[in-house]
Amino acid sequence: MSTLSLTLAANRPLRSHGVFRLINEIGRMFASIAAAQRAASDYDELSSHTDAQLANEGMSRADVARVVYERHFN
Repeated sequence: MSTLSLTLAANRPLRSHGVFRLINEIGRMFASIAAAQRAASDYDELSSHTDAQLANEGMSRADVARVVYERHFN
């Protein structure tokens, strides 16, 4: 019986095993982590600016989180 099961499983396309879906989801997870790291870096950079530097870029300190979110997640 187990030989028959292995034979049938071996004849199914690899996609039906969900391997490709799993690999795709892992790739999406790493892409999301990378995007979050870029957003955090951008937030840290903008937060380190003076109020005058932020004003030159058309924003106030209160706008930093919104601006970073819009740049990276919209």
